[in-house]
Amino acid sequence: MNLRVTFHPFADLELNEAAHFYDAESPGLGALFLDAVERTIDCILEHPDAGNLVAGSVRRRLIPHFPYGV
Repeated sequence: MNLRVTFHPFADLELNEAAHFYDAESPGLGALFLDAVERTIDCILEHPDAGNLVAGSVRRRLIPHFPYGV
């Protein structure tokens, strides 16, 4: 099965703003943040039931080393 991930426009904006913020704090940190988000999304696609239940059937996975979740 080929699953595709899309972000709500506001979530996409927040993701990019966070990456720019981290890059301004330390060059290269924004790219590390985006890599961590991508790895987390890959894990979700491989194991969709592994996240913590937050409401009904909605699950959440935390981004390692950053204060964000998907």
